[in-house]
Amino acid sequence: MPGGRLSEEAACRYSFGMRWFGLLALLLVTGSAHAAPPPGADPTLAPWFHELRRPGTGYPCCSEADCRNVEARAAGSRTEVFIGGEAFGSRAPDAWVLVPPAHVLAGRDNPTGGPIACWAAWGGVLCFVPGSGT
Repeated sequence: MPGGRLSEEAACRYSFGMRWFGLLALLLVTGSAHAAPPPGADPTLAPWFHELRRPGTGYPCCSEADCRNVEARAAGSRTEVFIGGEAFGSRAPDAWVLVPPAHVLAGRDNPTGGPIACWAAWGGVLCFVPGSGT
């Protein structure tokens, strides 16, 4: 380290590490800002929500804090759900949003009876569980 300066390689590693640290800190802050279940949520359903996994990845769909009963409608051969601010908060689009076909959890028991969407501002519709009988 001549002259007290970092080598170019070390500076790149430091910069890369600081960016990851910043991203992690941002995710922790934004994740904790919306980590509570909606008012009136049934706490006995929490384990069911925690078991939901995104198809093909095994990653969680989030939790009861990110999943809500939604209105759903057919859009051709696909599904749209209404992601409203009243249910999902101020960052919600207040619009009908197309559900990616790969995010549909078909054939899964749904103790709520109605369609469920797990939505996050950073990722859109993470998971969709059709209502019973749909």
